[in-house]
Amino acid sequence: AWYVAALALTLLLLGGVTFLSARAGLYHWLDETLGDRAEALSEEVRLVGNKPRLNRHDERETLYDGAEDAYLLLDGSGKAALARGAEAETFSRAASVALSLSAGLWK
Repeated sequence: AWYVAALALTLLLLGGVTFLSARAGLYHWLDETLGDRAEALSEEVRLVGNKPRLNRHDERETLYDGAEDAYLLLDGSGKAALARGAEAETFSRAASVALSLSAGLWK
């Protein structure tokens, strides 16, 4: 019984460490990927009459091949200024959440 308990504890600890390590690695990769995509998108935005527009000629063009870009660009007051992609409506509904995040209500 002691050997079974020791083996179970060892497997539980090994599984926990593996899970936490994989989760941390995936979150790090996701943060870096989102940061890179946001930076690339920010380089494509210009203002035309105080309204944001994309510099791209083809609106169907994506930042990465095989990917559908979806984004929400907020103005200085936190209102949706430019949204694109299949998730644009969802993003627009979430603008109030983004505003509260930018206001520092969530930490």
